[in-house]
Amino acid sequence: MFGAASVLAILALSACTAPTPARTPEPTIANESGVSDALRATKQCMEEAGFVAEFDGMGGLFGEEMSAEQAEQWRETSMRCMEESGMVDPEYSASQLNELYNLEVENYQCLVDAGYSPDEPPSRQQFIDTWGTIDSYQAIMGVAETEPDRGFAATQACPPPRWSFG
Repeated sequence: MFGAASVLAILALSACTAPTPARTPEPTIANESGVSDALRATKQCMEEAGFVAEFDGMGGLFGEEMSAEQAEQWRETSMRCMEESGMVDPEYSASQLNELYNLEVENYQCLVDAGYSPDEPPSRQQFIDTWGTIDSYQAIMGVAETEPDRGFAATQACPPPRWSFG
């Protein structure tokens, strides 16, 4: 499951910032039995750390509405939990990262054409430099941050390339 670490962290932050109303989970792609072992372990780790964590149906987790300070704690905890569970971005060669960058740019344009508002892609070098960090670029994350109630539909219209890359 490529990019799940980023999806988890961003959806947690976007779904958990005040003062937006608590969001209702969207329809899921797979039921709980279709969730990866790494995501299950991440969810359990988050819950053991005292956070509410639910499967979001897009390969990540979301939590309750929380303050900015709590959201930062969620982010730090989720990064630790993802690392412990093996839910991290894979290491790619320079050629693969360049190809993935091109696919993310195409995905960005797909989202724009479909009426969404993703963040503009970074430079190719910034994409490569931030790979494997919380700041790594995914076009879908701009939608998750600004339009969390439309995230599921966006992934259906323009599937993120990390989900099938590799």
